[in-house]
Amino acid sequence: MSHSNDIVSALMDYESSLCQFLTSRVGCPDTANDIFQNMAERLLSKRAGLVVEDYRAYLFQAARNEVINHYRSEKARILYESESAANTGQVDIRCAERTHIANDNLQALKDALAELPPLTVQVFVLYRLKGLKQKDIAQQLGLNLSTIEKRLATALKHCRTRLNDKEIYGIAPPKTSTKKRR
Repeated sequence: MSHSNDIVSALMDYESSLCQFLTSRVGCPDTANDIFQNMAERLLSKRAGLVVEDYRAYLFQAARNEVINHYRSEKARILYESESAANTGQVDIRCAERTHIANDNLQALKDALAELPPLTVQVFVLYRLKGLKQKDIAQQLGLNLSTIEKRLATALKHCRTRLNDKEIYGIAPPKTSTKKRR
């Protein structure tokens, strides 16, 4: 069997799992499908003498590389657009709106954290903002790992609840049903 037949067969076999993988990396199924199509096109245009022992590993590595390429091109596009807007004196209204929304969300997060005990806030900050591992936080604070896990879970649940309860620009969050599930 030729390289193109092998790669086509492998792409068809792993298409679903590759698209799920790509969606988990980029967060958008449509973008993931576009990346998959670009990847398939690139792989099919490669030279015929390529020998692949494990097509699954080969395809997932190619998918990882395509995600990196996607983010690089997005970064370059954003940089170009911002430089272009700065040179022409235009202001991107979407950027200003996103900044405003982000600031509102940040304030809501600060308000939610202010409602928590200081130790819980400290654990949250060390884990989510400073990037420390839970084990390292436990050692640093002289606490059990289970205490850190519980404090972190409390902080995350509280912040998520407060952010979900927040009304954004006159749009109330969806109401949850008070009926008990059976």
